[in-house]
Amino acid sequence: MRHVRRVAGYVDQLTPENLDERLTLERSGKADSDELQMLVNGVARMQESLRQAIDGLEVDIAERIRAEKALKEAKALTEAVLENVPLMVFLKEATDLKYALFNRAGEELLGCDRQHLLGRTDRDSFPPEQAAYFTATDREVLDSPSGYLDIPEEWVPTASQGERLLHTREVRIDAPDGATRFLLGISEDITKRK
Repeated sequence: MRHVRRVAGYVDQLTPENLDERLTLERSGKADSDELQMLVNGVARMQESLRQAIDGLEVDIAERIRAEKALKEAKALTEAVLENVPLMVFLKEATDLKYALFNRAGEELLGCDRQHLLGRTDRDSFPPEQAAYFTATDREVLDSPSGYLDIPEEWVPTASQGERLLHTREVRIDAPDGATRFLLGISEDITKRK
């Protein structure tokens, strides 16, 4: 029994740094020897299992760190593209048509800070007739089988440039389960072409 206590004490002291240390016990008789050998073999198997578990955790952690880094890089690239594309890009929640995303080109075109739009609807930011028009076209996209609408020309009031003529494309974005999540819009200022 003293050997069992000694082995239990040894197991309690195992750490990743001392997994390679060997347990040695005094052997006095055949029965003791068999029992001791079983205990030593059991501890050796535990050491190997712990070593493999730690190695596996280290690999899992390294893979997770790499995946998180890749995700951050992809997100940064997506944000850089979104912020630097010379077209107004906006994203609205499908349920209430509140702006969820608005890029820098949109801010420059409309002459207003995106914080004025984010979390708000067109009714909060545009004249009533314009807001009603935007809401109707957004609902048309969300409810149509194609989930897409090309608006070749639409006049939009801006804060600093007067009315601008835009070519807008809108597309419905569905979640993997098929539920409609967002409305994506991309608008190009074509005023100078007319």
